[in-house]
Amino acid sequence: MIKKNFIGLGLILVFAFFLPTSTAITLVENAHSNLFFGDRISYLNHHPANTQKTPPIFSLDQRQNVERNFLANLPKNLEQMDVKTRKNQFVATLLPLILRVNELIVEEREQVKFLMAKQWLSFNEETWLLQTALRYKLSNDSVSSIDVSELLLRMNTIPPSLALAQAAIESGWGTSRFAQQANALYGQWTWSDTDSAGLVPSGRAEGERHRIKSFAYLIQSVRAYALNLNSHNAYADFRTTRALDNDGNDLTNTLIAYSTRREAYVQDLQAIIRTNQFAKLDQMLLTPAL
Repeated sequence: MIKKNFIGLGLILVFAFFLPTSTAITLVENAHSNLFFGDRISYLNHHPANTQKTPPIFSLDQRQNVERNFLANLPKNLEQMDVKTRKNQFVATLLPLILRVNELIVEEREQVKFLMAKQWLSFNEETWLLQTALRYKLSNDSVSSIDVSELLLRMNTIPPSLALAQAAIESGWGTSRFAQQANALYGQWTWSDTDSAGLVPSGRAEGERHRIKSFAYLIQSVRAYALNLNSHNAYADFRTTRALDNDGNDLTNTLIAYSTRREAYVQDLQAIIRTNQFAKLDQMLLTPAL
């Protein structure tokens, strides 16, 4: 997957977790696509800034859990905000979603280990294992053909520092047309001919068919990004390195193929993680589920 990128750097010392006043909640079915976890995620829609209460300030130096506020979309007025406020809202929106996607990956990983240790599997359990192997681009001719070690290597979490830094570059800190109109945070491509599948990049060369893939909700973009890193052949080095070192900054060196800018792209990732103190976010957890 080759893309052009946006660059945004700057220091962020604190960021805010915004709690919209609206009670309008969209319940999204099948946010977690397997037979075991019927995950219902409540997404709170953003409202205009003048209807929001002043948010509490969250310090990166504090050790506290992140609230389970899963927002459907980014604020629409990010581009009009000053740099510090824009970054605050960007991180406050995406961090809970990244942590939730990591939770789901861990749940699936534990389910794989549990099922593979069983002597007998039901039809639904076999079906789920085969579908999971296929989703991670592994052979799924039969349960016995699944390379369990490789599957577990692929089914692992993404450091929040890395996920945030890549989203910041790919979406211009949430201000890009793709992020605002299509919830596309990571510039993933699609070759579908339907308009609903994605947005046509400006300046796309004549004869090319790719679009930037669209998502109904932000969390779907985060999940697609995690699956891309966890399954694409181009990121095999990322996965093997992660098994030994889960430091987001160190893992940037394995993503040279993510962008045509290659080494410059990696350097930008490292600068964003460093100047915004994103490494501190890798230890964060969501508040316990009710």
